Amino acid sequence: MAVTKEILNLAVEVGDALLRNGAEVYRVEDTVMHILNAYDITDCDVYVLSNGIFASANENTDDACSMIRHVPLGSVNLSKIAYLNQLVRDLCTHKCSIEEGWERIQVAKN
Repeated sequence: MAVTKEILNLAVEVGDALLRNGAEVYRVEDTVMHILNAYDITDCDVYVLSNGIFASANENTDDACSMIRHVPLGSVNLSKIAYLNQLVRDLCTHKCSIEEGWERIQVAKN
């Protein structure tokens, strides 16, 4: 099982990519939470604004971590959002490894 920091970093990176491509704030927040919960990280908080993501995980354990990410406003790209949504479904059902998730995020960014 991956460590908390790795999962949180991946979840925030997906959220960042969604937000940059015009996804709705509440959907980004929900998506980050779904990824964390899929990897049994339930002691977490996620707060998303139109230009930023604040997230913390496992606050009461030794591997606690938190992230703050500034996300510049961008244009809407529904095809990238659809691609990222499929990635999230695959991550949450464990059809996709963490490493493959990183590769697919890079594809979405390019």
